[in-house]
Amino acid sequence: MWLSKSFLLVNKLTGKSKVVSITSGVKGVRAQHHEIGGLQVSSLEKNVQMLVDRAEIHDLILGYARNADTKNWEAFAELFADDGYAQYPFGKVEKKDMARAAGAILQPFERTQHMFSNISITIDGDTATTNHYLQATHVPALAEQGAHADIGGWYDNTCRRTADGWKIVSVNLTFVWSGGIPFEAGDFTA
Repeated sequence: MWLSKSFLLVNKLTGKSKVVSITSGVKGVRAQHHEIGGLQVSSLEKNVQMLVDRAEIHDLILGYARNADTKNWEAFAELFADDGYAQYPFGKVEKKDMARAAGAILQPFERTQHMFSNISITIDGDTATTNHYLQATHVPALAEQGAHADIGGWYDNTCRRTADGWKIVSVNLTFVWSGGIPFEAGDFTA
């Protein structure tokens, strides 16, 4: 028996979409069914959904860095679930304050570059945990690009599938090392 299935994959950040068709030959094996988001799906659909979920969560994580570096604070805040928060070494920020606070934290720096690597994603139904490494450069003044605050560490996050796609529920940042000039976050408590 040959099984052919087509899926529409949509990148929620770019809005681009494409149709992917998967054909597999199965002889004498019944499709197994699983539940995802309250829907019964076959093994093939489950595997494709897992890949789509991983891609969406990966894009969510990268959107965190991209929006911070481009200073798009409204888009940065929209990455979070309504009950989401970020726990930084210098304080906690709730979703309701995220756009204002994130801008204030990085306000002392004209440019930043946040690089993520070693991204690990574990999905359990409609929730996920992620861990990834961070190396970030913070440049206070473009006229003096040699003076910058460098941070290395990792993020431990939780995410949740919502009606609007995957959202960040919690961000926990751990600093492991720093270099260059001291990193001093802007006042975000006002």
